[in-house]
Amino acid sequence: MPPWRFGVGAEPTMALALAHYLLNLSWAPVFFGLHWVGAAAAINVGLLASLAAVATGFWSVSRTAAWLLLPYAFWLAFATALNFEIWRLSWNRREGTVI
Repeated sequence: MPPWRFGVGAEPTMALALAHYLLNLSWAPVFFGLHWVGAAAAINVGLLASLAAVATGFWSVSRTAAWLLLPYAFWLAFATALNFEIWRLSWNRREGTVI
């Protein structure tokens, strides 16, 4: 299947990609706006899981499209680790609350 026809016959994969995108849009307001660092970390884990599902779906339609997700997967893994580290460092151990 030519790459420009990816959406044809690949509706479940495209629905997964849209869900991943919408989840991605929710991360910044949760992290920066609400300062819910733990919830943002959970969103990042969900992003990693949904990206794996999207890449698997892309692989069955276009291996090139799946490979092109690899740099984003590395970035997302780094961002997830960074998010967890910020969460860990922001924990106030004396009062048991997150700052």
